[in-house]
Amino acid sequence: MKNLFLLFICLFAVQQSFAQCPGCVVDVPAGLPEDTIYLGLIPTATVGVYYEEDLSFRMPKTTDPVNANDPDVPAGLTIDEVTINSLTNLPPGLAWEVNQETYYPDEETDGCIRFCGTPFEAGTYEVGVIIDAVVFGISQSASFTLIMIVEPAVSITEGFSMANNIGCGSVEVDFTNNIASNGNPGITYSWDFGNGTESSSESPGTIVYDQPGVYEVIYEAVIDTVGYVLTGVTVTESDCDDFPTFPDFSSAPDMRITVFRPDGQILFSNDPIDNTFPPISANGNWLLEDGDYLLAVIDEDSGINGDDDLCGTVNFNKFTGSTIDLGDFAIELSIFHPVTTVNSVDTVIVYEIPEEPTVEGSANSICDGDSITLTSSYASNNAWYLDEELIQGAIDPTLVASLPGMYTVSYTSPEGCIVFSEAFMLDMIPLPDLPAFINDNNLLTLFDIDGLPDQYALQWYQDGEIIEGENGLSYCITEFAAYSLEVVDLVTGCSNVFTQNVPFNANESCTTGLNGNFFGAMGIQLSPNPSSGYLTLTIDLESTTNAELNIISLDGKRTLYGQTTFTPGVNEYTLDLTDRASGIYFLEIKIDGKVHTEKILLY
Repeated sequence: MKNLFLLFICLFAVQQSFAQCPGCVVDVPAGLPEDTIYLGLIPTATVGVYYEEDLSFRMPKTTDPVNANDPDVPAGLTIDEVTINSLTNLPPGLAWEVNQETYYPDEETDGCIRFCGTPFEAGTYEVGVIIDAVVFGISQSASFTLIMIVEPAVSITEGFSMANNIGCGSVEVDFTNNIASNGNPGITYSWDFGNGTESSSESPGTIVYDQPGVYEVIYEAVIDTVGYVLTGVTVTESDCDDFPTFPDFSSAPDMRITVFRPDGQILFSNDPIDNTFPPISANGNWLLEDGDYLLAVIDEDSGINGDDDLCGTVNFNKFTGSTIDLGDFAIELSIFHPVTTVNSVDTVIVYEIPEEPTVEGSANSICDGDSITLTSSYASNNAWYLDEELIQGAIDPTLVASLPGMYTVSYTSPEGCIVFSEAFMLDMIPLPDLPAFINDNNLLTLFDIDGLPDQYALQWYQDGEIIEGENGLSYCITEFAAYSLEVVDLVTGCSNVFTQNVPFNANESCTTGLNGNFFGAMGIQLSPNPSSGYLTLTIDLESTTNAELNIISLDGKRTLYGQTTFTPGVNEYTLDLTDRASGIYFLEIKIDGKVHTEKILLY
């Protein structure tokens, strides 16, 4: 019957844990400033014990009290509205309800939260409170942490107490004997812990239950500390009689009952009872020791020979039965042996640990700035962590991950058992350098070729639309637009895009470069272009200048063609590209830390 009762209590506790908790009472201390932040303490709960407590608070009217605690928040701003969105990381089995969700501080600042239910798991919980605050019409989310302590379950019976008797997977139950012997050997104990373990120890200490189940603990204490007590003697038969004497001439004896200890000393002796036949009794409380006692009944009247008459004797000890019948002499003994037996029964409950959740994601490495969706194998009762820190409010079965680190998810069963997943490691791959470009008389040219990855691909865009076939280091524009250059690292697959609005100069043209026109502010000319392999570079300079020439193919491979020194005036430099296959190349000219490029067409 008790087992059924305990199971009913457990089921009731589970139902209670999902109940709502209306009706909290606002109780803030008197004398608080009107514009302040106040938050009470959450009373301690106990595993397996129904819990219903209120937490009162006062919200600020302005950001002044907030600034006092967090200088990063500017002071002097009016808080228009505060909404309590959610509470996270509550102890399993507890629910909550606020007296109202949205507050307008200029009208009302005081509120309360009621917690109710039956907690299943002991521990110290960092309860996260997530709110939205509206200041100047702008809503911002914020969170703060409350501490709630759930103490281990304590079960108390008449004979013993248990601590931590409800748990998951495996529990170590601490047993306390409520009936202490204080060294008295007359108290003996018997324990049956329900898991195949028994003990006769007064203090069995800690017992481990490492398998799920419901275990009945049976306890017995036998208290035998008083011993054997003789409470009465009755003489039921005796052939003693006496010589009739004046004045009543009765022949009844004057009987005295005397009991001698095993050492011969008198335990007790009653006053003689004059002129009486059995039954006669003597009553008291005499503690009996080990050994044989002698009981003698004497007629104290003088006999025929002038001596007392011995009516009878008998030996007995503390284990002797109640009646001794010797025929003409019989007695009844009342020997009391007070023994108290205390029996107590209670239950240990070990819930089965649920299967660990798993985390699935499409990749373990993503490009910096991207995100992936992580999915838990459980549809509810999840809590997400990043690098072992709880992610406030992350309780859905999916999580959008955009930061590198170790992601785990926990699952809490209806019984309150918590299990964690294996870690999902997410790495962020660095993006290639931003492919910034410059505009040189309508010719857009990558500014820093050295910043390109070892293996890359380029693509030009106009107003967000791909420009087919334009995959080189430069692009000649023909109109004003927003132009973009995308670089893709062919090893990692990560890309980066540079975009700018580029004005178009109608007086310049970079489309006629193939006909040998000058380009750039330095009077640079390359001809003939297209070419069969020999080209002449003409450059007009005002001073002696060192230059580096590089040839770049469409696949991004750059080779040093030569280094030379140009003198003041017009310089001509011959390029021999006859060893290269037909196609499009780029001539890169580095002068005074600046880079100029020009497209070359070989046929």
